[in-house]
Amino acid sequence: MKGNRILCDRSGHDDPAAASKSRARISARHLAAWLLCTALAGLPAWADNEPLLRLEPAPGHAGQRLPLAHPATISADELARALGVLDFVERGLLGRSSRNPVFGSDEVAVLSPLLAEALGRAEASEQVRFASFSRRGGTLSQLLKTEAVSFIDGEGLLNVAFVGIHEFAGADVDFFDFLALSDRDPLVIDRSLLRLADDTPGWTVREDRPLWTRHDPTTPLPADPTPAPTAGPAAPEPVAPPAAAEADESTPAIAAPPAAPGTLEAEIRQRLEFLKRLYEDGLITEEEYEGQRREALRRLE
Repeated sequence: MKGNRILCDRSGHDDPAAASKSRARISARHLAAWLLCTALAGLPAWADNEPLLRLEPAPGHAGQRLPLAHPATISADELARALGVLDFVERGLLGRSSRNPVFGSDEVAVLSPLLAEALGRAEASEQVRFASFSRRGGTLSQLLKTEAVSFIDGEGLLNVAFVGIHEFAGADVDFFDFLALSDRDPLVIDRSLLRLADDTPGWTVREDRPLWTRHDPTTPLPADPTPAPTAGPAAPEPVAPPAAAEADESTPAIAAPPAAPGTLEAEIRQRLEFLKRLYEDGLITEEEYEGQRREALRRLE
């Protein structure tokens, strides 16, 4: 693969010197972009939104090494159709939930050929870790990161397990760590405020892993994941609402739909997940975790 799309062909076992130089180039490049955007708008930015990919040893699952069918042959078009229909559901802190696509169409177009090539180069004991970046609301808006590992298992199924979906660099996140691939193992994540949609065509979400899903590459998917509208009876002519003075006072008012989760709720969710990781890693005590958790939730009151 060309350019800086792959930080290191094989994490820790090919050319450490080359990998170090590649990381240095990436860091310098990101620093320049970050400084420029900070000066212009006070917001961190990604220089060109290119995805990152890395071949790395597959850790296995539940203490057992997963049998992998690598190198694997899967076309970029098939990957684009499969990734293009992946949705996730976010459970809000106030009881609301929303469904959104995991990848935008522009992300799929860039990521699919790179991921297809990486799976074709992977050895029998390797998986592909990748991160895709997108923006919310324009060029200088909030940068979002989606990170996952992918492999073809012994049954010939395409596996994608996510480390995080649409994460952003909050106040407690080092920005340069955010721009790099992590070492987190998504195969052990069993709890999350997010969940992959379990009715996505062609995909099956594992019951015990909300961010791990499998796809059969032989399953045909529609070229356009958006179903065409079906013909139906003609719609009735619109009826003008009665004037305010003539309205029936006994008719109950229709309540407005709840507002979509705002930036505050997203920030609090990010904060809670970060505190949970610190507590599970033993970096803070239970008392510290509960105190910080209560403080974060108090902002919703």
